[in-house]
Amino acid sequence: MAVNKRVAIHTLGCKLNFAESSSILNKFRQRQYEIVSFDDDADIYVIHSCTVTATADKKTRQLINKVKNANPKAKIALIGCMVDNLSQNSSILEKTDWALGNKEKMFLPEIIENEAINDSIFNSRFIPAFSTYDRTRSFLKIQDGCDYFCEYCTIPYVRGRSRSAEIKDILNQLDFLVDKGIKEVIFTGINIGDYGVNQNFSFADLLYTISKQSYPLRFRISSIEPNLLSDEIIELVASSDAFMPHFHIPLQHGSDRILQSMKRRYTIDYFVKLIYKIKKSIPDAFIANDVIVGFPDETDEDFRNMFDLLKDLPIAYLHVFPYSDRPLANSFNFKNKIPANIKKQRSKILTKLSKEKQENFYNSFLNTTSKVLWEAKIEDDFIYGYTENYIRVATHYDANLINKISNVLLEKLDKNLIIAKILNDEK
Repeated sequence: MAVNKRVAIHTLGCKLNFAESSSILNKFRQRQYEIVSFDDDADIYVIHSCTVTATADKKTRQLINKVKNANPKAKIALIGCMVDNLSQNSSILEKTDWALGNKEKMFLPEIIENEAINDSIFNSRFIPAFSTYDRTRSFLKIQDGCDYFCEYCTIPYVRGRSRSAEIKDILNQLDFLVDKGIKEVIFTGINIGDYGVNQNFSFADLLYTISKQSYPLRFRISSIEPNLLSDEIIELVASSDAFMPHFHIPLQHGSDRILQSMKRRYTIDYFVKLIYKIKKSIPDAFIANDVIVGFPDETDEDFRNMFDLLKDLPIAYLHVFPYSDRPLANSFNFKNKIPANIKKQRSKILTKLSKEKQENFYNSFLNTTSKVLWEAKIEDDFIYGYTENYIRVATHYDANLINKISNVLLEKLDKNLIIAKILNDEK
């Protein structure tokens, strides 16, 4: 057991990383470690890495150097996707005391404490994780890995093939989160629409099972592939008060030619019909899309087609990513790479479009009522939360609102949120 040892963690990347970081920290707590902020003095600094883009790798290297300069005696654990993406002779590994890839990282506390570990555990089909450090919501890992092998992506190589938690185990975890006072759960994974593949159940099966349990929870679906967002799932979200009208659907590009080059599994026509199908069933739905600009051989015409498509679609937000060369990805060897200045210019154009889309979506709900789950975050005497359809809302701070759901009137647009008035008692 560690006595008076302090550990800090910084998490980069996806919601799945955050769920796993929380589970790792819980293990440290069980071993009597004190959890401190990454900006505080610590004995061990854990950097949970992401390697989706070169920018993510750069941030990881900067964090390692920051720790080395600020606290030379501290130990550093680098964990996650970047480790699996590095060569064994990488210079960055020389600056760390532990470097654990995705197979080993969940056992970091045991490894640090030199506890006996059966090597077979590293080959476990699925390792559960969920976050509990936010009193309001929890990211619940239901799936890991990916079988899709899109040309630009390294995730199947660093996370492995698709695998899922058993439905009964997820239900047990939900019971635990309810006991912890959590009010909202976000289902997370690498490719959650592929949940249960080769295991005789599906994502729709999981959602239907949960819908019959009457949990006092709000549920959100994190990013789901267009071809895996079935009519069953859309109909369930439309008919259930438990599942929030909020979809994050990666488009990646607005040109069929580029989608084919990326080895994506749908066409533009399919995607457009999907978006309108959602809006017909759930008119208030918040729909966000991921898009990549500057994929190899993307022409001006390809980009204009993508802009025109996104401009016309009834979506609310865009996550815009300039294409990033990753050595493990097949596209690393593609020809006709797009210059950085053009990628930057195209990214700015879509980011501006995204802001306009979000503002228009928010404006359409002014002077209407909604239910908001309030978070613990306080800033400038305001407290913040989200509506069912993912509109960010603020109202004057009241400690009694934290982790409560209120009926509110959405009164005034203020930058990227709406100022709201509380209408009734919270629950």
